[in-house]
Formats: sequence, C-alpha cells, structure tokens
Amino acid sequence: MRIFAHAADLQNLRRTAEVLSMSQPAVTQAITRLEEELDCQLFDRNSAGSLMRPEGRVLARRTELMFQQIEAALGEFGVPVRRADTATYQITRSQIRALTEIARSISFADAARKAGLSTVALHRAARDLERNLGKQVFVAGQSGFVATRNAEQLARRLAVALREIDWAVDEIAQVRGHRGGTLRLGAMPLAGGFLLGRALDEIMRHYPAMHAVVHTADARELTTRLRRGDLDIVVGMNRPQLETDDVVQEPMVFSPFVVIARRDHPLTRKTEVSLDDLSEFDWIAPTFGSTRRGVFNSLFARMSKPPIPKVETNSLTTIRTLMSVSDRLTMITRFEFEFEHGVADFQILPFEQITEGNAIGVIQRRNWQPTALHLKFLDILRQQTT
Repeated sequence: MRIFAHAADLQNLRRTAEVLSMSQPAVTQAITRLEEELDCQLFDRNSAGSLMRPEGRVLARRTELMFQQIEAALGEFGVPVRRADTATYQITRSQIRALTEIARSISFADAARKAGLSTVALHRAARDLERNLGKQVFVAGQSGFVATRNAEQLARRLAVALREIDWAVDEIAQVRGHRGGTLRLGAMPLAGGFLLGRALDEIMRHYPAMHAVVHTADARELTTRLRRGDLDIVVGMNRPQLETDDVVQEPMVFSPFVVIARRDHPLTRKTEVSLDDLSEFDWIAPTFGSTRRGVFNSLFARMSKPPIPKVETNSLTTIRTLMSVSDRLTMITRFEFEFEHGVADFQILPFEQITEGNAIGVIQRRNWQPTALHLKFLDILRQQTT
C-alpha cells in the first residue's frame, strides 16, 4: 500500500522506485500483485508513465484516508511527528491486528486465536509494533500481554483506518458495474428494527448483489462497536450522551411516546384514561438505562405507589406476545406505532400527551467517508422518516 500510494501520487513507476530506493521491477511486482488481489487494473502503463484508471483513483483516495488516520492516531498516542511519519509506513496489518485483538480479548491466548496467529507470532508482532512506535503499547498481565489504556484507543483508531480498504474494494466493484457491497448495521431494539426492515428491502432493489449484516444490542454496545469500526451505521433512538468527539448523531424524526394496549383492552372503552387507570394494570417496561425507561419512571414518579412491572424488555416480539394474551400495557413512540400500521392488533389509549419524547435517527462516525451504497441507504432512511 505504501508503494501504491507513491505510485498514485507520482504516476510513474520509475520515479516511484527512485523515491523509495527500490528497484523498478520490485515496484512493478508490488503493483501487479495488488492488481491481482483486487482483480482489476489500477494503471494504464505507457512510455510516458502510469496513468491511474478509475479503479486506481478509488483506491488512491481510500489509501490516502487510511494513512492519514494512521498518522493521526499515532500522533494522538504520543508518537513524535518525525517518527510517526516513518512508522505510518512501517506498521503492518499483522501488527495492527495483534493490537486490536489483544485490546479486545480476555486473554493473550484468546487474542492469538481470534487473530489466527500462534502465541509466538502474536508476541512477535506486538513487540515489532512497540519497536516501530518507540513507545510502550503492552504491559504484562496475568494471562499474557494486555494493552495499556491509551493503546486501547490506538487500537480502535487503527482498526477504523484499515476499514478504508474494505470500502475501497466495494467502491472498485461498483465502478466496474457490480451493484453490491456490504452494510454493517446496528439496530437498537424497537426503533432500529422498525426502520431497518423496510429500508433494507428498498436498498436491495437498488443494489441486488449487496450483503447486509445487522447486529441488535443496546445503544451503548452498538456505539462501542461503531467507534471501533465493526459497524458503519447505527439506527435507533438518538441520545445526547452517545455523541462523542468521534461520533455524530443525525435525528430523522421526533416523536412523543404513547401508551398502547390490545384492541379489546378494558381501557380502550374509555374516552379518557387517567394516570390512576394506567397504574391499575401490569406493565411491560423498557429495560433500565434506556431512554424509554427514564420516561416510564418519570411518568409515574409523582405517584405514591407506582406500578411495578413484572417484565422488562425492549424486544418487540416479546412485547407483542405478552400483550396479545393479557391486559398488560406498554409505551412506544407514536412514529413506531404509525410506521408499523398500528402494531397489528394494538391501539393507542386516550391518555394525556406524554410530552417527553426522543429523536429517532442514525449514529455515524464523525468525518467518515461513506460509499455510494451507504449514502443511498441513508437517503432511503431519510425518505422513510419524512
């Protein structure tokens, strides 16, 4: 990648070899190997030089972004500027993989297994990384090396940098007419699931060869995965505390919460439902720590004996099943209710408006450069929430 970056800048393999103090055949061999791995031609070679093809321009842009992020991450880690400039091109994929797996794993042996390396090879890669950076990255733990706290941040930044090459591969395929690519998505319970199903169905009409991987978890877990590059986009409720220096939220629709019950519930026969009425029935409450749970708690905060829910879940399937066979109540946003055409056999109770609500939208990494597939998917989400 270092050789390609210089060749893309100079567009002349002979001059690239001179700058890197390499032989021209070695440079040519490296570029040829890269083209074989990508199954495409990156340059049109002639006597005047090597002009980049569209595929080459895509890879050059992503490669530049990758090296910029690596250099910035090393600078943030405290590597001196001059050394960081050199280390940016000396660091290897195996060294980054060693760091990221050690930072994520519960033991050194577990990290070696996940990295697909022997413990000896992982140890060597870890030590080589420390020599390249001239700083301590690992400390001895009970089960082998563990990353220092600052190194965990470095691991996250480097893992995101390497994803640029994955996106380059997708974009090169799209340049060549392949309507594919990969979406790595996070879906928060309820809100994320409501939006994702239809959006995925629509995006596959435009990109029939695409592949989507959807992970469902709570907001904190999904944001952690997003920050370390495992996910590209998280869909669900926006929360102020989730936004950090490297994560940004885009609200797409704001919707208040409503109380719902099955259609033949006793409270559906009333023209007006009071707080006392609601407290007489069992509730399916959101889990602790969620925005919904905060709204639920504040709704009954002024009561001396608020309802004590026997079930706490954010699973729509569980909620639907329990409510369809009982008089239990729950709370969702009006948007979720309307988006799912009334959530099957349930209806909104005539209870006073719950003024508290939250924005539903997406979370992305700040300054991220999405592919055309990502941009189209985001456009579909925006259209569906308009």
